[in-house]
Amino acid sequence: MPRTILCLFLMIGCTCEKDEGPVDAPASDRATATRPTLAAPTTLTFAAEEPAQVVSLALSPDGVRVAASGWGKRIVSLPLDGSPGTELHRIGDGDLFQDGAMAWSDDRLAVGTFSFLVLLDPAGTTIAQLEGRTHSVAAHGAGFVRAVDFAAVELVGADGVVGTRVDLADVREVASTDDAVFALATDGGDYVLVELDPITLAERGRSAAPGNAALASAADGRLVLVSGDTTTLTNGRATVGPIARGDFPEDLTSFSIDGPWMAGLGFNRGVALFDLGTRTLLARADSENGEDIVLDGDRRVIAAGAGGVYVFAITRE
Repeated sequence: MPRTILCLFLMIGCTCEKDEGPVDAPASDRATATRPTLAAPTTLTFAAEEPAQVVSLALSPDGVRVAASGWGKRIVSLPLDGSPGTELHRIGDGDLFQDGAMAWSDDRLAVGTFSFLVLLDPAGTTIAQLEGRTHSVAAHGAGFVRAVDFAAVELVGADGVVGTRVDLADVREVASTDDAVFALATDGGDYVLVELDPITLAERGRSAAPGNAALASAADGRLVLVSGDTTTLTNGRATVGPIARGDFPEDLTSFSIDGPWMAGLGFNRGVALFDLGTRTLLARADSENGEDIVLDGDRRVIAAGAGGVYVFAITRE
C-alpha cells in the first residue's frame, strides 16, 4: 500500500600523486546529480511447492530483509543478502491476502487479509489477530493505522489493542505522516481525501480526490495520489502538481515514496523511478506484473511478482 528517510549522498574526494588519476567513488557514494539507473534484478524466493505470486511487501526498519505474502498462504521473511528465507506465519485456507496491505513498524509486522489484521513479531509469533477485512494498513508511530471493512479507520497499538476508531464512508486507503493520517473515502458518492488528527482521528478537513485512486505518503507530509494515468503530488490537501510519466505509459498499480524519489509498478509491465522535486521520470526497467513495490532510499527498488521478490539495485551512470 505502507517508510524510511532517504540517506544523504556524500562526495568522496581523493588525495593522489600528481601522475595518478582520480579514484572513482562507489556508486552509492556519488553525488545525486549523477543520473540513476535500475540494474537488472535479482530474485528472492522461498522453497515451497506453491508458486510465489507475491501480493504484498514490507521492508524491515533495519533494511536487511523484506517480508512478503505469497507461496500459497504464507508470510515469509527474505534476507536481502540472498540467504534462505523463513516462514513467519500461514493464514487459514478460507482466507486471502489483501494486495499491498503490509507494514513494518519497529519490531512488529502487520499483514492485512480478507478476514483479519495479523500482527507478528520478527520470529513469527502472533501478537494479535483482529477481525475485519484489512484492505490498507500503514505504520503509524510504534503501531499502525488500518482501513477496515471499507467502513472505518482504526489506530492499532504494537500490542494489538485497538485505540481510536472513526467511521468513514467507503474508506479505501490510509496513509500516515508525522502530523496526520490521511484516508481516501467517499462523500455523497464523490471521492475525497480526508485529513485526520494522528492521535484522536478528529477530522481536520477534506478535499476532492480522483475516483478509484491509490495513495502513498512520506513522513514529511508529502502524498501521491494515483488514478488511472494521472499521478499527482500533494502536501496534505494542497496540490503541488502532476508527475510526468515520460516514456512510461503504464498505469501505476503500486508506488512507494522515500526521500526525494518515488518508485512505481506499472499495470502491464515495468518498474519506474521518479524525482518528486522535478516531478519527472528518472529511470525504468522491465518487470512482470506485480501487486506491491517498496523504495529503499537510494539503494534499491523492491517489487512483488509472480516468481518472487525482484530487487533492482539503483546504480549511477
